[in-house]
This record gives sequence, C-alpha cells and structure tokens, in this order.
Amino acid sequence: MAISKKRAPSAPNQEMTRIVQQIYDDLNDIINSVNQSGREGGVGSRVEKGKIGDTRVIKQNDNTHRLEVYTEDGWGYIDLNLVNKTIKNTNN
Repeated sequence: MAISKKRAPSAPNQEMTRIVQQIYDDLNDIINSVNQSGREGGVGSRVEKGKIGDTRVIKQNDNTHRLEVYTEDGWGYIDLNLVNKTIKNTNN
C-alpha cells in the first residue's frame, strides 16, 4: 500500500475541525519525514536537504541499499543487507 497524504474528516464544530486538522497536519509531517524515496539522491549527491530525523532508503546503482537519516550535521547512513525469504506454495 502506498503511503499518501492523509486528509482530515469534517468535524461537528469549528474548534474540533481545527484540532483534527492539526493532528492530520502533524501526521502528514511524520509521513513525509520517513518516506523519502528511492534513487533520488543519497549521501554526496545534490539532494542534501532534510529535517533532523528524516529517514530514507536509497537503492544504489549497484543494487545495494542504504538507510539514511538526517542529523544536525547532515545525512548519515548505514549499508543494508537484504534478507530474501522463499515462500513455499502449500496449495499443491
């Protein structure tokens, strides 16, 4: 399931609408911080913007992956080892 921007439902009064909207705005900030994607950047690239705590998974050109986190000093990373699991079909 793709993660997308969440929209607040309508509320019975203006004050409740404001409160619910703030909760959804905060939720969307979290979603945006942990779901930066893909091949668009990485450490040492031109995409160096972020907020402290932002997290992204980068697929390298050599098909390896790394987990990157934005800190007060810039992007840091750790290389990831993928674990492949074979799922057996039990319907045979």
